[in-house]
Amino acid sequence: MKDIKNTGTGTSKGTGTKTPNRGGKGFTLIEIIIAITISVIVMGGVFTFLTRLQADIIASRQKTAVYTNLSDFIGTMRNFTKLYESAGLVVDGTGYDVMLMLSRDKAAGVLIGVVEQGTGSTSRLDPIADKDIYGKKVIAYQKITTWQIDSILANTGSVYDIDFTDEGLFKDLSVTDFSVTPYNAGSLFEYKISVEIPYYEKLVGQPRSSIPQTMTTMSFTLDF
Repeated sequence: MKDIKNTGTGTSKGTGTKTPNRGGKGFTLIEIIIAITISVIVMGGVFTFLTRLQADIIASRQKTAVYTNLSDFIGTMRNFTKLYESAGLVVDGTGYDVMLMLSRDKAAGVLIGVVEQGTGSTSRLDPIADKDIYGKKVIAYQKITTWQIDSILANTGSVYDIDFTDEGLFKDLSVTDFSVTPYNAGSLFEYKISVEIPYYEKLVGQPRSSIPQTMTTMSFTLDF
């Protein structure tokens, strides 16, 4: 009987070794570091984009509010020019001018100026000395009585003692300048308004020279 010889190249059972499967190997440390670095860069770019997008949305909303409030102010001033016969400046050349409009018999009037909006239900005209102090300084009007008119005509400084109610505040018109110039012997007044956005409540009371944030100024010129 002939012997049957094994002519194959394989190993006998129990004595061979398996070849490693190179296709299933894991990531190396360098590959992991590179992947993390790329992810950080991508996430940083996404975060920056979203931050800028949010800032743009907020700025757009604030500008819309400014234009809406400005439209309200224009409508109010047009009504006042019909209601009151005369007008004049009681405080001028300060950057926060104060306008007084009166009826023909001087029995009724209205003040228009810039107030420091507080936390209560009333505000007062912002003094000239406080112009360079940051705060919520908005355009406002206040209708006044006969005795208040007499007091103002006797002493223009008394305008700073008059309370302005929230009803007359244009809360989205936070201004750095409010100047009024008369023309044609007082028959026409030019209003120059500089509105500042955004508003930072945490900076209230600080000198403007120390405020690091970049503000956007919107300038308007109106005639009534």
